[in-house]
Order: sequence, then C-alpha cells, then structure tokens
Amino acid sequence: MHYYLKVNRNEGYMVRNLKHWIDAIKLDRGASFRILCDNSDVKERILNNMAGIGQELFMQSDRLDRDIVDITKNNTSDDWKYASYSHLTTFKDALEHGYESFWNIDADDTCFCMEPERILEILKKAECVAGEKKFHGFSFDMSRSRRNGNFWSLGVTYIDNRVNWFSEMKKHCFDEYRQKETYRKLKLPECIDSYFTYLDECSVLNMGTFYVENCRFVHYSNDFVYRPWCSWFAVYKNGKILKPLLKDFYGLESVGLVPIYDDVIKIDVGLTDAEQVGWLLSRAAENDNNKKILCQSGREAGMDLGDI
Repeated sequence: MHYYLKVNRNEGYMVRNLKHWIDAIKLDRGASFRILCDNSDVKERILNNMAGIGQELFMQSDRLDRDIVDITKNNTSDDWKYASYSHLTTFKDALEHGYESFWNIDADDTCFCMEPERILEILKKAECVAGEKKFHGFSFDMSRSRRNGNFWSLGVTYIDNRVNWFSEMKKHCFDEYRQKETYRKLKLPECIDSYFTYLDECSVLNMGTFYVENCRFVHYSNDFVYRPWCSWFAVYKNGKILKPLLKDFYGLESVGLVPIYDDVIKIDVGLTDAEQVGWLLSRAAENDNNKKILCQSGREAGMDLGDI
C-alpha cells in the first residue's frame, strides 16, 4: 500500500500529527509513503524535527500538468485551486507509478486519538470494506453527515486506482452547467471535494463514506473558538457524531450532535473509552511536569495508567 501524506500548515500541531500518521504507516509491512508539501518552511521544520525523514520522501504539487490544470480551472474557485492541485497530484503520481490503490491523507490537520496500531487496524478494515462494496473511493466521514449526505471529502480517503480517474474526470470536466447546478442545489463550496461529490451524485464513480464506532477524531484549523465548524474534536458513537465544543460549550445541539447519515458505513474495531483516554494521558505525560497530576487524575477515573 502507498500513502500520500499532504502537509502545508506551519502550525505547532503539524509535526506531531504527521508523525502520528507515519508511526501507523510504518506498521504496515511493505507500505511506502511520500509527503506532499508545497511550503518550504513546513518542509524545513519536518526535516529538522523528525528523525529518519529525508529529502527523497518529499514531493510537490504539479501545477503544470494539463489534466490537473484543466480540472482545477473548470471545477474550483481561486480560493480552492491550490488544494485541488495537491489532491489531484496524488492521483497523477499514483497513475504514473502504477499503484493499484492508495491512501490520500491530510496529515497536518487530522488525528485519530489512539495508538498507531489501532489506526492501521481501521485503515485495513476500511480497505476490505471498500473492496467488498466495489467503491472507487472510500472516505472517512468528516463532512458527509454534517451536510446531510451532500458532501464527499478527500481528507482521509482510500482510493481504488484500477479505474482511470483522469479519464472519467475529463469526460465531465467541461460539463459546466450541470456541475454548477449541482453546486447550487447542494449548496457546496466550489472545491475539488465538491467536484468528487458531483461525480458521485451523477453515478460517474462509486464513492462511499465510513465512520469508526466510538472513535475520537480531531480536525484542526487555525482556531477552535472562532471557527468551531472548521476546527473540531468529535466522538462517533451510537449513530451520532458528538462535537462537545459546539454542543456543550456553546449549547448548539443541532450542529453539535449530528445523526450519522444513513449511507455512511460503520467500521467497528472494538475501540474503548479507556484506551483512548489512556492514549491521551500517555501523550500528555511525555512532559515530565505533567506526570504527577495525570497519574492522580487517572486513578480518580479508576484507570491503571502504569508508569506513564
């Protein structure tokens, strides 16, 4: 399996999120990965802060390829064009290298809050489900439920590359009226994710979405306070997505406790509350000054945290 890890945010969380993804990927025997980065400062930070990461693992978005340029120009607004170049570059690179499948991951601003072994278990189960359902693309539910089934996201996405994606996209690349009508009907932003949603809506490609039962997941942006719709932490459980910052802190239950859309497929690997809380406390305890208070908090919660 090949993994594309896209990074561009020069924020404090970027390095640790990327490292967490890489720790999971390294457990996948025979897997390979590359880091797609267009920000030289971000690249320098990674090289300076992550052992074992060399120049050969980096790649940049292709902004000259005719297919990528045409699809981007006809299907995204200027605000979203650079993200489109980045996403589509992974498809072009996978085609050129003959990868039958790959993962396309926004690795700088996403985090599964669990041990790397569990992350890999989730990804492998998702691959199996995608094969059984014959999905061309299978995406973690970052926006589909929130948009009532009207969005397919490229954030954490498995791709079956045995279909010629560019051939299919180019057939509909210039069907501007139909696509803009779809954007208006679905009230979608004009980004490349919306174009993939359009391809799914028109049955050009078969796309699926999944969630993970009892999973803690974080999507970072620049501000959890002023932009809690873009920056959020969530629990996927019992058919709902709980976003406690919106529901409990702001009291916005309509957007803070969202029913999982009925076509989103549940993946269950038996995640427990205790293991994810344990993961959190062990990460926080990496700062020696926090160990005493964390161990006390763990004991009060009835957890044996050992020698974190």
